[in-house]
Amino acid sequence: MVEVPCATTLPASFEKGLIEIALVETDLRRRAVWLTERGARGLEAAIPVWRQANARLAKHVSPRLARQLAEQADQLA
Repeated sequence: MVEVPCATTLPASFEKGLIEIALVETDLRRRAVWLTERGARGLEAAIPVWRQANARLAKHVSPRLARQLAEQADQLA
């Protein structure tokens, strides 16, 4: 199980029917989250769009700069 901080996108995704959230029986402080069929279809449709956008961005940003940006973004979190 991957631990993810509860962000505003989780409640919005739940309300849109993209994910399901359930209590973990062994620890009621934890939640299990998974994609619904609707969420899986949305993700499947989004992947090619993301890949296309990523390829366009890669034409303008060097791999070195992309790594630096990712590292800096991690430090902000």
